[in-house]
Amino acid sequence: MCGFERLRAAAGSHSAGDIFERTAVRRLVEDLLAEQTTVARAVMAKTRKASAGADGETAKAAIDAWAASAQDAVAQAHRTMGEIESSAGGWTFAKLTIAHGALRELAVRAEG
Repeated sequence: MCGFERLRAAAGSHSAGDIFERTAVRRLVEDLLAEQTTVARAVMAKTRKASAGADGETAKAAIDAWAASAQDAVAQAHRTMGEIESSAGGWTFAKLTIAHGALRELAVRAEG
């Protein structure tokens, strides 16, 4: 949802410069995993149904229901990811960080 997987893939393919940048990218990926888990928990809590992930259709319905309650944050995440992915050049650490910030807002909203 909203690009967590795409951003992790971009971070994984990012050729970091020195040890500090590699460490920062690794920590960014760890943060993304934790934030995606937070959003997934919020989706499940909103649906209150154990069968919400039984198949693709019910999972999509659960995600859509949660996304409707976090519409502004979801729209901002989509907009940010789209702008970055359509920009010139590959993924830089700056682009990874900006995209991560937009996705982190989803997790903050999910916790809130």
